[in-house]
Amino acid sequence: MILYQTENFGRRFDYRSNPHRNYVVPAHIHQYCEFAFTKTGVTTLVVDGETYQLPPRHLILILPHQIHEYCAATESTMRCGVFSQDFVPAFFEALGQRRFVRPILDLSQEPQLLDALDRVAPTDTVRLCGLLNLLCDKLLTQCQTVAHRADRPSLYYDAITYISEHFQQDI
Repeated sequence: MILYQTENFGRRFDYRSNPHRNYVVPAHIHQYCEFAFTKTGVTTLVVDGETYQLPPRHLILILPHQIHEYCAATESTMRCGVFSQDFVPAFFEALGQRRFVRPILDLSQEPQLLDALDRVAPTDTVRLCGLLNLLCDKLLTQCQTVAHRADRPSLYYDAITYISEHFQQDI
């Protein structure tokens, strides 16, 4: 079963972020972007069937409507945040029909960015716009992307988009 997270749907400048220990969440989708970064240990997650291991100070970005889950394969502490797309409209325009091959950033040399995400208030919209746009810019410049054919999207994407636009319940 895939859970549809209705709390991550339809609001403007919506941001939530929480720390977790040995985080486990079953497969789910939602309309928002999601980031996760590891503080200690290794965070294991699966995004669209691909398993990722995030060591400390590494961050992953999950795009809207990507099926993902968190598995407590190893001991870890991490932060997970979700945010509406209106924080980063230029990012989505720049990304276009492309998708990341491996949407992971090594931020071990830039701990101030992760520390700022750890401390920012969810109501500080201007600061959040800045931080999230910095992250998205780093993803665009440091992570490989591949083109998706705009004239022939995948059946999977069509199905997920239709479901997310018409049903806000578990599938």
